[in-house]
Amino acid sequence: MRHVFNELSARNIAPDIDTAHLWLTTFFSIGEQSSIRSQETISIASTLKFSEIHFHEKTSFTNWIRTIDDIEFRRRILAMITKEPIKNYPYYYYEASPCQGLGEAFENDEISISYGSEHWPSHELNITREQFNKGEEVEVVPLKVKHIASMEHLDIYLPERKFRHNPKHDRVRPIANKGETVSILDCSHERAYKLLCSAIGEHTANDRRLFNFDTENRKYIIFYRHDNQEYHAYHTDNENEIPQSVKIALTKNLKIGNFYKNL
Repeated sequence: MRHVFNELSARNIAPDIDTAHLWLTTFFSIGEQSSIRSQETISIASTLKFSEIHFHEKTSFTNWIRTIDDIEFRRRILAMITKEPIKNYPYYYYEASPCQGLGEAFENDEISISYGSEHWPSHELNITREQFNKGEEVEVVPLKVKHIASMEHLDIYLPERKFRHNPKHDRVRPIANKGETVSILDCSHERAYKLLCSAIGEHTANDRRLFNFDTENRKYIIFYRHDNQEYHAYHTDNENEIPQSVKIALTKNLKIGNFYKNL
């Protein structure tokens, strides 16, 4: 999945270095949350080179990223910034300013992302496109672009998953219909939620399930989606319940194979 940087937001000069650092941390944390919630690698395309942007008169992206002690977070940020070029869309405008990034997001039905949520409070941006009508006269067409600059905006497009336990899968007194074998949720609700956040699926239209591997219990855990991004869960010893593509992805991500080898 790709977000497109709204280059107009780079005009927002922070009042001080601490605010600039906070805005940048928020910006890339939104990108990380997008990746977690969508279970896809997120890239941020831009007409500008982040390394050349000054978010405060005394700090730049390069200066800020050197202050991050978490090396893995630093690597993920650098991986997020794609070198994929943005096409030139000269006929898109935001409040009379040309907006190539917002034009790119609209053309590809993608989400635009801005820096400094104080200046960009809406989850939709109103832009215009100039085009010729059948009479070869220029007409101005109003358009809306999906937009995020805060976690609240992200919740609209990629809602956070919620865990709701089903008593049917209680460890102590599971509830079952006649002849039904009930699988048990063999961990705390807090751990189930943590596993839900990184669970993956096959991305098929009718499959409400997500899957993960619980390294503490050495079992797969299956999440079943209800409405409003709510899921209940249970563990399973039957690997046939897990799609092969999911097994491969989990093995790669969690190194399950190495885990077993070291037992």
